[in-house]
Amino acid sequence: MTSQAIRCNDLSYPLKGVTNVTVNNSAGKQFPWLPAPLANTPLKKGCYSLQYTPPSSPTNPTLEGTLRVQYANNQSIISGDLYNRDPNNPPTTVPTGQVPHFPIKDYAYYLRATKIKSIKNNKVILEIEFELYCYIPTLHKWINKGSSTASLTKESTLNSCYKGKVKDTNSLELDGNLSLRWVATTLRQAELTIFKVEEKVELPLNNGAEEDWGKVFQKADWQLNLSQPPDLVALNDTVEEKYWREVELHQILMSKIEKGKDSWHYYFLCVHYTINSDTAGIMFDSGAADSDSIPRQGFAIASNFNFPNHAFFGAYQKKLLHEEPKSYLGVTMHELGHALNLQHPEVTESFNLMTSIDDLARCGSNHLDSNQKSAPIEFPSCFDATNWTYVPKDVYHLRHAPDIVVCPGGIPLDDFSDSLANRDAIRSDIAMSMKSFTQEGLPLAAPVRLQLKLTNTTDHSIQVPADLSFKNGNFSGIVTQLETKAVRTFKPLVSYIYQRPELIDLEPNHSISPDLMLLSGGDGPLFPKPGSYQIDLTIVWETEERRIVQSVITPVTIAKPKDKTSVESILNEPDILLALVIGDNDYTNKGVEAIQKGFANKDLKRHYAAILARLVAKEIEQNKVPDEKIASKIDEMASYLDNDIVVTPGEIKRILKFVETLKSNLSYAESLAKITATLQQKLDEIFERTQESNETYHDISNIILKQIEGSSGYSKSS
Repeated sequence: MTSQAIRCNDLSYPLKGVTNVTVNNSAGKQFPWLPAPLANTPLKKGCYSLQYTPPSSPTNPTLEGTLRVQYANNQSIISGDLYNRDPNNPPTTVPTGQVPHFPIKDYAYYLRATKIKSIKNNKVILEIEFELYCYIPTLHKWINKGSSTASLTKESTLNSCYKGKVKDTNSLELDGNLSLRWVATTLRQAELTIFKVEEKVELPLNNGAEEDWGKVFQKADWQLNLSQPPDLVALNDTVEEKYWREVELHQILMSKIEKGKDSWHYYFLCVHYTINSDTAGIMFDSGAADSDSIPRQGFAIASNFNFPNHAFFGAYQKKLLHEEPKSYLGVTMHELGHALNLQHPEVTESFNLMTSIDDLARCGSNHLDSNQKSAPIEFPSCFDATNWTYVPKDVYHLRHAPDIVVCPGGIPLDDFSDSLANRDAIRSDIAMSMKSFTQEGLPLAAPVRLQLKLTNTTDHSIQVPADLSFKNGNFSGIVTQLETKAVRTFKPLVSYIYQRPELIDLEPNHSISPDLMLLSGGDGPLFPKPGSYQIDLTIVWETEERRIVQSVITPVTIAKPKDKTSVESILNEPDILLALVIGDNDYTNKGVEAIQKGFANKDLKRHYAAILARLVAKEIEQNKVPDEKIASKIDEMASYLDNDIVVTPGEIKRILKFVETLKSNLSYAESLAKITATLQQKLDEIFERTQESNETYHDISNIILKQIEGSSGYSKSS
């Protein structure tokens, strides 16, 4: 098992210190491809307990895990996972009939069998050649450690035990000993706890006929054990706006998770009201809403979701979700699929449990029979057409993807799929650059504003994202502190699979300059101390023709604070990102307080001024300000904006869009004119400094002209 193609920094196998592995952050993820079918083997179908013992410690295993053996069309498919263990403790004892689980924090390697050969002499000797992939948790990347061959002898017919030596396939150097013991007929096993968040909800336990949770997962060789606690979450009729948000759902999840439970445990919250005002279900434990940074533990379904008023839904238009058991179970399986890191199909596939409910109904209405004649499948029979199983590629994922991919707390949603997308990314027709908007070193605890530039280098128009926002899940990134090599990640508040960005047509040789503000992420502050950093940003979007992935890197310097007032409390406030994205509400009070502390700090004031102005605008936009107080709020907003503020063109555009909605009210004219004049001056300064003119700047200038010329409350001299 010695390193071949990629070597680590003189670390002996097994790798306990994975943080010392040298990896180029800008490189694409080296995904361990799932195993291909091989010849038949004498190995029984099911799960094996696996233990590896290195030559340096021949009496005590240092790695343990599982090996999965599947049979299909007279061929075998074999994959496995290895975890580090404390050699001072005895190996894990696994009872027959139970798939072993190990702490996700100890995850070390994925293996995929590439060749297999059985030799029958006096004893059965089995030779398995496999590739070994080391997982780097801080980067969600993989390193191929090369190929090894295990020569195993069958030790026990009763328990299907095999033991033998492992050698490097190329050098034939001894790498240690490997033992296998068959333990279960299923490949994987997990627990699912169902909570009724409101007493009046019904539970989607089956499809109204023979199909239920257990049978669906048996088809993927999983054993899924369901439990329903007798106690309810006492929240009847307490949701003021009659719908749930991801943050609220995650707070319930945190109150109900059983501490110390093994990691293969998913939680299903069944609620009465809809989610995000119009959603039937969501895997909410992802992105910035994942406050404990243990992704994909929980998902939720709204029993009282109304079917859309569309012909696709036939007689079920405007009915409630729980009134149709097939759809109720189908939507639930869909969201559990996301918890298992399954994605929406990139092209709508007929009768796929991972297709959204409206697209699935549309598939049924447009379905053609073998003679290409219209033969619509009436909703909800389209769920029956899925055969109550995930499509073959998703079943393959459930059987053989690395534990770290499907297990809660492992790779976050979309990180796994992005590594696949990189293979087909089209990068040549769009040029992308990025730089810090503020040229000088930023004071510690100031938000880092990034200015991007996307240029169409072709002779035809291309669709590109209109903006970057933590509300749209089309980007992710890594921040590396160059002195210590410490890595932190950032993600959108809403996953890409739920909220796609708005696309605009970018004409040939034209550019746009979206911006992005960074301060904190799932790992805490992105820039926790003064020093030099590298930001690695990846943007993903889908046009009608293809999926595009663009990556770019830029350096940023963080300076020591002169005024240290509140710096630590700003850096360590986890809700500051939520406040930046969604404004001031009951769940972001502490985040807003942190922003106000930033404004009170004399070094940070200019960096937080425009943010506070935008928070005031959001208050008014969300109808949280009484009419009689709007004028004073606009005055407050104007007071934050002076010629010394740090503000990006995107922030200018968002504030001016708000101003445009109020310009017809003459009672606000003076304050609005002051805001417009200040922001126009800032835009001129940006243009003079960058010497660039593109669609972003022209767009903002046009907004200003409309405001100046379209209202009697303004004059050009303003």
